[in-house]
Amino acid sequence: MRARIFHLRSRNPLVAVALLIVLLALVAAVVAVGFTLLAGAAVLGAVGLLVRRALGRGRATLPPPAPRLDRALEVFPPTYHPPERRLPPAPDGGDQGRG
Repeated sequence: MRARIFHLRSRNPLVAVALLIVLLALVAAVVAVGFTLLAGAAVLGAVGLLVRRALGRGRATLPPPAPRLDRALEVFPPTYHPPERRLPPAPDGGDQGRG
């Protein structure tokens, strides 16, 4: 699949410069909004930590570990033994490939 290439041609170079400035401003606005959301999430996390510490809850505790599994109750699949493969006997009755 070939990539499409778009050409924007203008007789006035000021139009091209203005379009470039508008595109750069749009990219800058998107990046600024992204950083703003990231900073907001960091502030919310910090406030949550401070509230948790102020209420005396301290660190979050992990649930108790699950009991260990009993290895004696483990079930294994049956072992696969492929059938033995042998070459058919030679037509002259001799040992094929040896000798």
